Amino acid sequence: MLRLLVDTSVWLDTAKDIRGERLIAAVRTLVHQHRVELLVPQVVVEEYDRNRSQVVASLSTSTRAHVRTVRTALAEHGRSERIDELIEELDEVAVRGPLVQQLVVNRFTEVQDLLMAGRVVAPEDETLQRVVQRGLAKQAPFHHAKNSVADAVLVETYRTVTAGGLADPADHFGFVTHNTKDFSDPRDHREPHPDLLDCFAGPHSSYFISLENALALHAPDAAELLDELDFEVDPRSGQEILAAEQRLFDLVWYQRSVSRMHPLGEPGRRRVEEIYLAEELGPYNDFDWGMLNGKLSALRWVLGDEWDFLDT
Repeated sequence: MLRLLVDTSVWLDTAKDIRGERLIAAVRTLVHQHRVELLVPQVVVEEYDRNRSQVVASLSTSTRAHVRTVRTALAEHGRSERIDELIEELDEVAVRGPLVQQLVVNRFTEVQDLLMAGRVVAPEDETLQRVVQRGLAKQAPFHHAKNSVADAVLVETYRTVTAGGLADPADHFGFVTHNTKDFSDPRDHREPHPDLLDCFAGPHSSYFISLENALALHAPDAAELLDELDFEVDPRSGQEILAAEQRLFDLVWYQRSVSRMHPLGEPGRRRVEEIYLAEELGPYNDFDWGMLNGKLSALRWVLGDEWDFLDT
């Protein structure tokens, strides 16, 4: 089993990353298979809770501000023949922004679930004493002029956990961080700072600056699992949704109109027949008819109607 202590910086960056879902899903799968155990210091939980709302809010504010600035600049100073097209595209970005933000919120929740399912590790008195000693000696992560107590607690907690040994010689410990400024060797960020080498002594303890690399090194099929989960969720634009809803409306209306053959519906039927191929217009079997109506109901719900609203 791979026992990982993952720094808060890694979880925050993964939740913000548009491709972070694949990594979160891979960790969740390996944890479920009892091949990875997450070691979760309380300081990580507290830092994560404190930062998640700020990060989500900043993403939303930043997107809106950038879109507004670029749109204004284009409208006032743009000279391209595609100005109207570009402004329309920016408006689409503004519409899709809340959907993208919700995906980020979902990833933050998934990470929090992983932390809650991990093994909580609390700093012991000896651990805190070593933190104080590091601070007095100005050793990493205290080698910069800032408060690094939380970072020191993190790495010393890791040292305490690894000192307890492994029940299975095949198990391995790993410390993962993106905070290379405080934890890494300034000459090679892939290695721990020289002041921290004693925290990673022994063949069963490793330092990582990539969660993906940690999984790939110690879970032989992790790379394959990540490839399987490598998909992007890109919300549909408002125009795409409206166009799909219009098509479904036309097909459902046409089938209903044909079944009644009311004279008043003839102009509408001719319009639909000019737009769509004959094979798209039915007749439908029960399954296809149910799919058409179900899709129309779902898209109308997305657009603000109640479920099962199928009036045509």
